[in-house]
Amino acid sequence: MGYLKKSDIRYYYNNKKIVDKLDFDYFKIKTNEGNGVLHILYKGDYIPYNYLVDLWNDLHNSWNINIKKVETSDKSAYRTSDYIVSQYLTNQESSYQRSSQSWGWTIRGYIKKFYAFIDLCKTKYYYNVVKRKFYKNHIEVDIFTQWLNYLFEMLKPPDKTKQICLEAL
Repeated sequence: MGYLKKSDIRYYYNNKKIVDKLDFDYFKIKTNEGNGVLHILYKGDYIPYNYLVDLWNDLHNSWNINIKKVETSDKSAYRTSDYIVSQYLTNQESSYQRSSQSWGWTIRGYIKKFYAFIDLCKTKYYYNVVKRKFYKNHIEVDIFTQWLNYLFEMLKPPDKTKQICLEAL
């Protein structure tokens, strides 16, 4: 349909067969900004910008799409998650409405583990329902940094030396 030149196909989809599905995993947050705004992070195969604009315009009669590349370093991942939490879940005039993610986005059972983590925080810290914040000894506790650290620990591959020692036992 003209979204890609034939010469770009091999560049973007290196040896992928034309019938293969594109790799696409996402995390989405919907806020009440405007008529509802979706903030979507995705990882996967390249999707042409003009194709997304046309598709989004057909589906939602909206032309406005802002796409930015997120690097794969830990620092970039941390900054991106911090941005999403601080801008779209806590500080702005808009409010969080819903979120969802694909199975391959992070660990299986992510939401269940997240809610269990929040319940644990409610037993460890005082939760102010008006301010929607956690406190310990009258000092605000940054539970999202704790969650992010916990999540990174769950995502780390097992230590091979420990695994070999356990298998020897």
